[in-house]
Amino acid sequence: MIIGETIGDSPQLSHRKGFMMTKIKVLICIATAVIMAALNGCGMAADDKIYEQFINDELELDGRTFSEIFSFMQEDFGMDPTTFYYDVDEDGKDELLVSTMFYGYNIYDVRDGELVLLDCGDGTTAVCGVYKGNGHVYVSHSDFTHSGRKLLTLTRYDKKGNVVETISINAEYWDSEDDVYDENSDFTYNGQKITMQEYEDYMNSYVFIDPDSEKAN
Repeated sequence: MIIGETIGDSPQLSHRKGFMMTKIKVLICIATAVIMAALNGCGMAADDKIYEQFINDELELDGRTFSEIFSFMQEDFGMDPTTFYYDVDEDGKDELLVSTMFYGYNIYDVRDGELVLLDCGDGTTAVCGVYKGNGHVYVSHSDFTHSGRKLLTLTRYDKKGNVVETISINAEYWDSEDDVYDENSDFTYNGQKITMQEYEDYMNSYVFIDPDSEKAN
């Protein structure tokens, strides 16, 4: 060896170092994924506990218990409300859906450890439901039971409860003697006039979700 010559890594040593660095990076990625999954799981468990406390009247929302909020179910329909869980805001955690029969769902979320009402129905002219379409989940308000109209509004929420998208798809046929729409009816998408075929295409692109068959509690 010539004096003063820098001794570098042999090709074999360089290969081993590169392999070890790659292995360390993979292990770090796996460890990070495991930690994040554990943290998310803890969050889900905490949320589930809050939902359970609410359903069991151990937790109040705006000064009222679950039984007090839904007492009208027994009074008006002679039945208890049904509960489901479904991720409506695409945050990876299920929200609590309480079926109120003809008015649709009351949808509850947990944010920063607090129970909040995300959305709900507003009578039979704005029945609250859940739809899927275009790769997203939407909370719906619809009126499909009254004469002369079929109205659907879809709202997409983010994990903080902010509205990030709103879609309206409507058909109106007030003069129809048979109470069905045809090519001469009024169709709109987000307030813009469309044809009957376009209306049906839009309606077919969004699918109503039945938590009872998909993810019933």
